[in-house]
Amino acid sequence: MFFRGGVLRFGKLTITDADMLALDADSTDPLDFYLDRYTEQLTAGYHRATGDLRLPVVLPDYADLGSAGGSGRVNEPRAAPLRTPASSAAGSAPRRRPRTPARGE
Repeated sequence: MFFRGGVLRFGKLTITDADMLALDADSTDPLDFYLDRYTEQLTAGYHRATGDLRLPVVLPDYADLGSAGGSGRVNEPRAAPLRTPASSAAGSAPRRRPRTPARGE
C-alpha cells in the first residue's frame, strides 16, 4: 500500500504530506492488513526513514501475529554501525575533553 499526500495519524505520530509505503514482510503472499488493528501490525514490524524523508514500513500479516509458529514480530535487518569521522579515522585515539585548569594554576 502506498500513502501519498494528506495526513496520516498513528497514535501520537502525525505525518503531513505523507509519503509512506507499507510492505509485506512475507513476499510469498499478499499483505493481510487489518485497519482496525493496525497498531499491532505496526509495532510488530519495523520502519526506517530514508534520506528524502520517505517512510517504508514492513508489516507482518495480521494472521501471523501471535501465531503458534512465532511471535509475529518481523526482525529488522541489521544496519551497519553508525560511524562518525572521529571513529572512522584509522589509528585515531578517542577524543578527550580538554583539562580545565584549577584556580590558581
